[in-house]
Amino acid sequence: MNSVLNKTIFDKLESTEIAGALLDAATNSGLPIAIWKLPQAEKFNVVLSYSNNIHIAQPEIENSPSGFIVSPFKTDSPISFIKADLFYSSDEVFPKEAPQAYGSEEFGNKQKFWDELEESVREIKRGKQPEYHTKSIEESNPENRAYMELVYKGVKSISEGAYQKIVYSRSKSVDKPSHFHATNAFLSLGYKYPTAFVSLISLPEEGTWIGASPEILIEVNSQRYFRTIALAGTQARDQFDKLCDATWRQKEIEEQALVGRYIISCFKKIRLREFEEIGPKTVAAGSIIHLRTDYKVDMEEVNFPQLGSVMLKLLHPTSAVCGMPKDVTMQEVCKNEGYDRHLYSGYLGPVNIEDNTNIFVNLRCMQASDEKLVFYAGAGITEDSDAEKEFNETEMKMDILRKVVLTQD
Repeated sequence: MNSVLNKTIFDKLESTEIAGALLDAATNSGLPIAIWKLPQAEKFNVVLSYSNNIHIAQPEIENSPSGFIVSPFKTDSPISFIKADLFYSSDEVFPKEAPQAYGSEEFGNKQKFWDELEESVREIKRGKQPEYHTKSIEESNPENRAYMELVYKGVKSISEGAYQKIVYSRSKSVDKPSHFHATNAFLSLGYKYPTAFVSLISLPEEGTWIGASPEILIEVNSQRYFRTIALAGTQARDQFDKLCDATWRQKEIEEQALVGRYIISCFKKIRLREFEEIGPKTVAAGSIIHLRTDYKVDMEEVNFPQLGSVMLKLLHPTSAVCGMPKDVTMQEVCKNEGYDRHLYSGYLGPVNIEDNTNIFVNLRCMQASDEKLVFYAGAGITEDSDAEKEFNETEMKMDILRKVVLTQD
């Protein structure tokens, strides 16, 4: 099948219907796909690879082809890269293929994908929403008391000098509602949280994940400016009439300052002294607020064209999702949490799409299977932490997605 000759299958379809058909065809073909919307953007984008061989080593984003990167929380786990063999933007009429040849292995996947896509489009034109199929999920739902015991343990270890901060997370599963569809959830999140990085990805080995992250890990724009942020401290937004009225406890101020100091320590490791620091300031992320500091570097001025790749390796996982110092707290998190975070608190985002790279920490996210939705959230533990407040913070963070995807039309 020559897909170039089959653009007519998309005639009279809305952009949201095209995205749904692409997702359905990709998951049914066992191919990786990513759909995303950048903060404040009007359009969403889609990339799909005709190959399911997507594992890569530590990325060099400056020399990378266009695509979408996905990394788990654990640094010894494989990183995935969805090469943009097929690209679609919601402000365009048709998807576009990359101008390249494919080997025999990829051609078989491509053939199956286009067969599935035609079937999905036919179903849409008949008025039936396509169904996507995902892998099953191994659930782990610690009880409230178990999570609070983790917090107590963390506070005790900090007071004994074992580390400065640790981030413990938890998961919570619910039965998937009959009305749930991944594309609709993605669109609802994009509408509800326009300042977030909203994503929907499906990987053969990790299943389907949806998120609305407020946290930039690294950004390299077309003007060759590098940017990252320190984001930490959490409160409910409805406590204050205006963001400028927000007051912060010493615990939250110190928690955010630790993240900022960690970023600066990474700059020092590579002898980078010329950077702009703005903040901290209070910012909103849906129904909650955080403290945020922005860091910006002119890569041409400092003559550091590889800064994006270098900082990506140094920063992940940041103290906002792991702790300080990183090596010690990573071991403690993996030993004590009692479940595998998988993609939660890893990173993901488009690489060299329209000459921009935007990689975010995978926060405010959930995993979908045919039967369950699993939500993830964590809280930063310091010496001043209160176990019940930290548990409630994880509930607030989960609610950002839960209230949208469980009530979507």
